Amino acid sequence: MQSTNLFISNVHPTTDEQQLKQAFMQFGEIDSIKIMWPRTPEEHERGRNNAFVCFSLRAHASLALEAMDGQVLDGNKLCVRWGKPVSKLVAGAAKAAKESAGEEPENPFNAVQDEVTVHRPKDPAVLRTIHWTIQHVLQYGTPFEVMLINRGDPRLAFLINSRSAEGVYYRWRMYSLLNGDTKERWRTKMFVMYDQGGPVWQPPPIVRDVLGLSRVEREQLVDALNHVTNERGSVAHAMKLAIECASAWEDVVDVVTRSLLDDAAPYMSKYARLLVVSDILHNCSEQGAWRLRQGFEKVLDRVFRHLADVYRAIEARLRAEHFRKLVLAVLAVWEVRMVFPPDMLHAFSKGFL
Repeated sequence: MQSTNLFISNVHPTTDEQQLKQAFMQFGEIDSIKIMWPRTPEEHERGRNNAFVCFSLRAHASLALEAMDGQVLDGNKLCVRWGKPVSKLVAGAAKAAKESAGEEPENPFNAVQDEVTVHRPKDPAVLRTIHWTIQHVLQYGTPFEVMLINRGDPRLAFLINSRSAEGVYYRWRMYSLLNGDTKERWRTKMFVMYDQGGPVWQPPPIVRDVLGLSRVEREQLVDALNHVTNERGSVAHAMKLAIECASAWEDVVDVVTRSLLDDAAPYMSKYARLLVVSDILHNCSEQGAWRLRQGFEKVLDRVFRHLADVYRAIEARLRAEHFRKLVLAVLAVWEVRMVFPPDMLHAFSKGFL
């Protein structure tokens, strides 16, 4: 498929989507415009942005590329190149349908609407994809976002189609987190996102953000736990799967707990799964998955009582002592890291003393 998508670099930091629209609309109908706003202090200091302008027709995009490459906009000389093709989005079809019915089409650029109402996507898979994208763009910056856009993955259409409900939610959620809100709580009052005017944004109401594991996610986590060993890479892989599914923290805790309490599992497999829990507890605060810690706190007493029963059931004395020392070593690490209060850790260790 030939691309109709233009990648524009060296965009002045004050240039917005409306100004790009005015500069490029003379060449033909535009499906979408996306400015890659800076996410980190380093990107702000760079003093230039990148953007995508997607035309409806290849011929119009080609004319724009030839005419606008090297042109000066707001004092910056634009560099215009072909971007990877993107899927034609549903919003474009909706716009065409309205026009054919004689209705006034919606303004496709959120930055020039009077009001933007943010709706939380109802599909858990879509919501999880948006949250995953935001987490990684915040971590790796705009180049990561550009890489995702260039993939042309239809599941990431919200990165290009800023007029879609998912695109609006993505832009608001990114802005919200960059301005001090958290994943659990955010400001719900209407606000203006752009200092130089623009729309009034209405955030969605706060809801409890708990999504269940998908079938694939559950199967991947169960498989990782079934095959985990006490090797560093194996434990890290299972931990990473759990952290990435933290929005489904209740399901994650349930799956991991069941694996630890599985009577058919060898005792060294249980130890490896305990290491996974330890890694999750160590990393969940840094990754914004703090609910996992709350979930495990409620079940660990039962887990350690079960592990104590496993220890007492090991017939070989040396093997039993080895298992006991391994479990107590995990608790010693938790004490140093102050994962739980001392009295709770003492209660966990009682069956091994």
